[in-house]
Amino acid sequence: KIMVLGLTKLLCDIPALVSNADGQQIWGRLLSSTLRILASQNAQQTTINEDEYEVEITYDAAYSRLQFAARATHDPFPEVTDPSVVFVQQLYNVCTSQPGKISSIIRTSLQSDPKLMAGLEVMFQNAGLQLV
Repeated sequence: KIMVLGLTKLLCDIPALVSNADGQQIWGRLLSSTLRILASQNAQQTTINEDEYEVEITYDAAYSRLQFAARATHDPFPEVTDPSVVFVQQLYNVCTSQPGKISSIIRTSLQSDPKLMAGLEVMFQNAGLQLV
């Protein structure tokens, strides 16, 4: 989640990246990396219902792990439930601010991997947006 939001910020908040050919290559690589992260199995969020999670408290003389002494995980972006939606919305905003330019960079960057392009189109459809 943190990686996707950070890469989204780099892609969408730094217009200097798309100003020259070298920057456009970097932008394209950032885009494909972000899409790979979103497409990976690790990006799928799983939640455990507290009622279904059962803690078995036992004692082993050889090694006892402190079950309840673990640190609680800190979510720096609690307001973001689905990072792919934020990614698509921000990318849409950038595409509409520079019509034709960003979408051509996207197509050029993803032409070598049609699965990533198809995945991006599906994300746009799920968000109810269209790649401009």
